[in-house]
Amino acid sequence: MQGALAWLAHLMRVPHLFVLLTVVCVGTSTTLINPRTTLRCHVRTYQFRASKPPIVNENGDLVTCEGLVVVNSCWGRCDSSEIGDYKMPFKISHHPVCTYTGRIRRIVTLSECEGYPDPTIEVFDAAGCACLQCDSDSTSCENLSG
Repeated sequence: MQGALAWLAHLMRVPHLFVLLTVVCVGTSTTLINPRTTLRCHVRTYQFRASKPPIVNENGDLVTCEGLVVVNSCWGRCDSSEIGDYKMPFKISHHPVCTYTGRIRRIVTLSECEGYPDPTIEVFDAAGCACLQCDSDSTSCENLSG
């Protein structure tokens, strides 16, 4: 430990290096989440390949449009419960899902669209995430009816 402190003190005498180390340390201060143990709902970055329908241009050539898109999405686990009941369906279920608390609309330009008239698509970023009852207005809720 003493050696590490002496090394750090030596580095701090060089002002440019100190600024660089400070920027690197501040930039990497994110909290790591263990996916095996977390029981919370989190915002995470997700990347997918998006494409638009191919079109035929005025020369009769097929023009395609696609590209990688990065969005913030919701990910995680939520506590759920079932309590036995004497009436049909013989249980009282509570199954919250990790879902959006808000969404931000954004227009993205796809990168591989040479000659395509409109290379943009609409995407939504998660503004926040929480464990909530499934809302079919914004989420696919199949098999969660209790």
